[in-house]
Amino acid sequence: MDKEKIGSTHVPNTNYATSGLEVEQISDLLMNPEEELRIINEELLRLQARRDYLQKFVNEHRALKSPFRRLPRDIHPFRNIPPLSSIRPPSRTKSQ
Repeated sequence: MDKEKIGSTHVPNTNYATSGLEVEQISDLLMNPEEELRIINEELLRLQARRDYLQKFVNEHRALKSPFRRLPRDIHPFRNIPPLSSIRPPSRTKSQ
């Protein structure tokens, strides 16, 4: 079986049994795509980590722009007190 037939769509996803020579040809055929796939996956992981970092940074700093945070302390002196939910657990469970 030559490389054109190996790469064609009539063989994959069938019950076709490959010979030893075809296995070698398929291995050769897959070498570059597998390497490219590995490189792309590594790049995706790097980009996802960078995206997660930037998203966290933006979310944390966007909150600082809230109009409530710009209120003078004499107008709302309790603005820096954490919400009750962070101090004590809720009295009801999620299933209620």
